[in-house]
Amino acid sequence: MLPRASLGRASSHLKAKVNNQVMGGHATQLLIGLLFAICVFLLTFLCEEKRIFCILACMIPFQIIESQYGSLNFVMTVAFSVAVFLKLRKRAVQIVSAGTIVTYAFFGFILVEMLAFSQTPRVLWKLNFFYIINMAGNYLMLFLAVNLIRREEDLIRLIYWLSVGTLFVDLYCVLQGTLGLHRYAFMGINELSLKTVRGDNLMTTRIIGPFINTQSFVGYLVLQSMLMIYCRLVLVQEKAKRWIWTLLIFLTMGPLIASNTRAGLLSFIIGMLLLVMFFARYIGIGKSVSLLVASTVGLAISSYLVITYTSYNRLFQRLSNTEVSGMEVDTRQGLIPAFLKEIAKEPLIGHRPMYEIPPEIDMQLLLSPPHNLYIYLLYTTGIVGFSFFVLFLFSVFLQAYRAGRFWTGENMRLKAFPKFCIVLFLVFLIQQYFIEFIRWETRDYQQYIFLLFGVFCALPNIAVHCRTTEGSQC
Repeated sequence: MLPRASLGRASSHLKAKVNNQVMGGHATQLLIGLLFAICVFLLTFLCEEKRIFCILACMIPFQIIESQYGSLNFVMTVAFSVAVFLKLRKRAVQIVSAGTIVTYAFFGFILVEMLAFSQTPRVLWKLNFFYIINMAGNYLMLFLAVNLIRREEDLIRLIYWLSVGTLFVDLYCVLQGTLGLHRYAFMGINELSLKTVRGDNLMTTRIIGPFINTQSFVGYLVLQSMLMIYCRLVLVQEKAKRWIWTLLIFLTMGPLIASNTRAGLLSFIIGMLLLVMFFARYIGIGKSVSLLVASTVGLAISSYLVITYTSYNRLFQRLSNTEVSGMEVDTRQGLIPAFLKEIAKEPLIGHRPMYEIPPEIDMQLLLSPPHNLYIYLLYTTGIVGFSFFVLFLFSVFLQAYRAGRFWTGENMRLKAFPKFCIVLFLVFLIQQYFIEFIRWETRDYQQYIFLLFGVFCALPNIAVHCRTTEGSQC
């Protein structure tokens, strides 16, 4: 058990760290954020808001300025949301598509987080307060998607922009892998510096791309790979463009291997198997077989290149040495049992909104989260918060499921897309056994996930629009 003196020293260290951050240039960062917010706000009234939305979606992995208050992307999203609301106020601005239970469940969860704030040690008040604000702000991505993705062509445009973002992430990984542990800042500006690879030396490094940690990085890569594979087989018709998409998918496999993350490879394999079953049932056996062969060959070639020609080659070694005991792998033994004991102490509303320094547990687990969304929810917000969040996830799932019943227009280009979204959602749920996407340091990944949730909630609107415009382009 961690002595009270040790907890006090840890709290004092964290408080000093927070104070140093506040005095270390946050005023400048806030000023930059304000200027960008004003620019985005004005551009929304001068340009088409749907294009600006796609650009913001493309920028999600690249959180240029990050601070204890949030990121530049978050500030721009807030400014853009306000501008969109004002611009579209004369129309029917929807809080959420046809299912207000999504909104009620999510903000019910936020309310529980506010109640859990009463359990927060004073030294962590500021961190938890801004965490709640940023968590509530994630809903803006869902709000924007529902109101700006009203036709099938809007959705196709967004998918293309997300794929462009993935290409930039792949290029970022190439630069990051080349620089290794050496930090590079463009024009000496710290906010424009490339993130270095994660690790203490060349034997333990791993690629993380523009993300803060490897789990959110590989989660993004897996879901984006599945989305691009769907587009490659269903949406893209020209032969030359198909080769371009194939190359992009292949490039995305390399960083996945170089991340040296076992959960990433496992979720990718599960995702491919689910996609094979999806294509076999809804698209055709031929495309299903081609996907299985191509993904296996692509993964094998990517693995060979990464293992042979880079130093980020420990993934399969880690897999061969992995030992599983109960619900945990060898590198995280004892985490879940320790958290289950803590959950039992505050079962209703949990310990505090965000995980930081868990009291009364072993020192070696001091700064390690449970690496499991469901345990994390029970620890932070208890059974009540867990129930609200599960209800939120289930209601988002129902939006995609409901849209699948009406996705029957002959003029629709995205064949069986709601069914594909269900597959995507299942892979996301599996990923959350290995990571908590609602942690503070994964706020870039949170924006991406809530964007996908917004797409799911927008599907019923698209289906209705296509049925009412039968015979013309959706």
